[in-house]
Amino acid sequence: MRGPALLASLALAGSAQAASPAPLPKLNLQQEAALRCSAVFALVSGEQVRNAPASTGLPKLDARAREYFVVTTARLMDETGASRDAVTALTRTRYAQVRDEMAKAKDPVAARRAILTPCLSLLDAEVAPQPRK
Repeated sequence: MRGPALLASLALAGSAQAASPAPLPKLNLQQEAALRCSAVFALVSGEQVRNAPASTGLPKLDARAREYFVVTTARLMDETGASRDAVTALTRTRYAQVRDEMAKAKDPVAARRAILTPCLSLLDAEVAPQPRK
């Protein structure tokens, strides 16, 4: 899933209303950090695709960030027993929280860098960098 497609799927998930809401699982600290970073990657990646000024100078997110997102959501379903709908709801909530946090920042680039930096360590630990050709 490319940056815009990833964002589009989050937006669609955000606008979809389930007939009955799925119960949301409690996450441990590690799961919560992984979910937050997935949301950060989706937001920043989308901004980079759109060449948004706030993403200027940030490390380029690519297929590794998308893979991290997919691996994280699948792991959350496995570890918590939550349904896809429940994990989508959690993802949608974190996405909105991170988006709002970034929107309130006085220095958008510095805010994104501060939010993104710890997530890059998780990305490196979870998805090996591809060798350069």
